[in-house]
Amino acid sequence: MHGMDGLDTTPTLGGRALSALDLEINPATRRVSVGGVPVALTPLEFRLLYLLASHPGVVFDRHAVVTRVWTNGTHVTDRSVDTLVKRLRRKIEPDPTRSSLLISVWGEGYKLWDPLG
Repeated sequence: MHGMDGLDTTPTLGGRALSALDLEINPATRRVSVGGVPVALTPLEFRLLYLLASHPGVVFDRHAVVTRVWTNGTHVTDRSVDTLVKRLRRKIEPDPTRSSLLISVWGEGYKLWDPLG
């Protein structure tokens, strides 16, 4: 799937493996691990994580998340995005109440940790 900016955001067998801190994402096998421990994700959680990890530091507003993660035309509300983010945080963050990987940018959206700041 291509986003509005033309970037392919669909995890494919040819996608590159990604990492951030202790997080490892392998799109070829659709496997995720944190600190070497496998983490089971739903397809939506995986697509969201791969989208953010593919563009570290880039803030995606809720509308961009909806159009890139929900690919079947389902009606999705802002709360659905927030709930998906919350579920993903519980699975990948050492302390979901103090996000270090999946970061909220107040009034704008969400991004994944960027080593370059």
